[in-house]
Amino acid sequence: LLTAQPKQHTSIISLNSMEGQNCEGDVCLIDDAPDLNDSSEEKDSIGANEPPSEHKQSTRQKKEKPTVQSSIVTLHGQQDFDAFISKNSNVIVEFMTTWCCKCQGIEDYYEELSSTSQQQNESVQAAKVVCDKNKQTKKLAALHNVKSYPVFLVFKDGSVANRWDGADVGKLEGAFERLAGGSKGGGGKKKQRGKK
Repeated sequence: LLTAQPKQHTSIISLNSMEGQNCEGDVCLIDDAPDLNDSSEEKDSIGANEPPSEHKQSTRQKKEKPTVQSSIVTLHGQQDFDAFISKNSNVIVEFMTTWCCKCQGIEDYYEELSSTSQQQNESVQAAKVVCDKNKQTKKLAALHNVKSYPVFLVFKDGSVANRWDGADVGKLEGAFERLAGGSKGGGGKKKQRGKK
């Protein structure tokens, strides 16, 4: 089965203390989402102690992140979502936001589990819906009754097989393992483990 080791346990726990977020347990509450249209506070604090030219340069440097090919597919609306679910029999979808500290805390481990699954030729496909990206993703979150972040939905043959709220590493690992065990590539591995 999966050989990925959980590296995010301590970072997920330490994210409870992040300022500006009201996180309870493993979830961030929707009521605490920043107003994406109000950037007046940000405008006041950016560049206050530096010349404008240095500010522009530092902003550019922050945006220039190295691009790494993700094994997690980003779904942009209902049409993408429906097509992805119907095309793949074993799917895990994360509903997340850009501001959620819990989503950020589990992101690398979700990517690691997804990459490991694909490298082992297991038929588990991972996706995410960035719920604060546009109106379509907000509607998709509402349709799936997302009230906090992150929320994970597990689909087996087009139907919801499991759902949980929160950045629960154990549940995420278990979902990948169960889906991999039911796939062509992972089915024999479980049986072999029981033999001597």
